[in-house]
Amino acid sequence: TIRMRTLLGYLDDHQISMELSVRVKKFVEGASAHSRQNEQKVELLRMLPKHMLMDLHDEARSPLLVEHHFFWQYSTQNPRATRQVCHEALHQSSFSSEDTIFGIGDACERMIFVEWGVVKYTLNGWARSSILATAPESGKASFSPIQPGSSSRS
Repeated sequence: TIRMRTLLGYLDDHQISMELSVRVKKFVEGASAHSRQNEQKVELLRMLPKHMLMDLHDEARSPLLVEHHFFWQYSTQNPRATRQVCHEALHQSSFSSEDTIFGIGDACERMIFVEWGVVKYTLNGWARSSILATAPESGKASFSPIQPGSSSRS
């Protein structure tokens, strides 16, 4: 496709290493094969008035958000505030299996909800919880919080 040729040209023009180029290409190919329609690709959504876009974000994003107990309670007490959170604070991101989402010493800047896929958390080779979160293609996430003292070697 034209978009893939443009990407390959960018990688070549900027002398990106072969290792990183392969990771980028795999990610792009995998994301397009597995992801739902990304909101940024739906240009017509930009035409919606703010209140309608907020309603759309609330309906699209809150089902995943309220799987977390805190946000479920928050949504029952503050549905309008939850709508605002869904509109302003939640954003879709994609990661490949080789990506490190955060590392030792990184400041905590965000909370991640897994909509699809598997996330594994390890610290110095020790898996604190072998599967932190999984989500099948249905989009319903299940969370297994990290339990102190539940370390296992991975």
